[in-house]
Amino acid sequence: MTGISPSTLNFWMREGVLRAESGGGGKGIHRRFPFTEVNLAAVLNVLRNFGMNLESLSQVAALFHDAIDYIQRLPSLNDDEEDALFSLAVDRRRFLEEGFSSQIVRSREEFSSHPRFPWMNSPYVECVHLSWQELIDWHRKSFNGDYYSDRINRIVETINPEEYLERRSQYNLIARIPDREYDEADYFVRNSEGQWLILPDQSDAARISEAFIGLNFSKVIRSVWDNAND
Repeated sequence: MTGISPSTLNFWMREGVLRAESGGGGKGIHRRFPFTEVNLAAVLNVLRNFGMNLESLSQVAALFHDAIDYIQRLPSLNDDEEDALFSLAVDRRRFLEEGFSSQIVRSREEFSSHPRFPWMNSPYVECVHLSWQELIDWHRKSFNGDYYSDRINRIVETINPEEYLERRSQYNLIARIPDREYDEADYFVRNSEGQWLILPDQSDAARISEAFIGLNFSKVIRSVWDNAND
């Protein structure tokens, strides 16, 4: 499925690069890998073909394993609740940085859905500053209130939003089979301290180093499961 030879797989298992659900390193041993680990193995194989050495591959694998472990420690959520939590975490990060949340209002309906929003008398977009509770009320009235529940609010208030957003973004790269191949990449770049980072923006990667690796995760992961169905 992943194009990795048995000898390379055995080596990565012995070195702790990959984690199996069952089975271990060594010849003749059957192993069962989680879905995310299969996708991670395919990603690492591509990076190995780009010339990444074992130390770098181990560091990249550790980034994804940390993200997997972090997300699995969170309460179980359905897809809609996860989207709501991610959206609130973005707002929570900004709220903690600035002390309020800035919301862009584009229509008469949006203005009238909250008592603090003045009636819009012009076609121009306006911005309002909301407290945290007002922001929660805004989400519940503007979107599906069932997903912006007290439970989701309690979760977002107990997590570090910056850490959550980073881990969730990393986790999402290998947690699903994309519905199609997207024309976009994420970028692996090594900072001045020798640490590998995963960035969604090429310009951010270029600011850190002239040398970086762009990888289309949707193409890599879809190829794994397309091959498995052949």
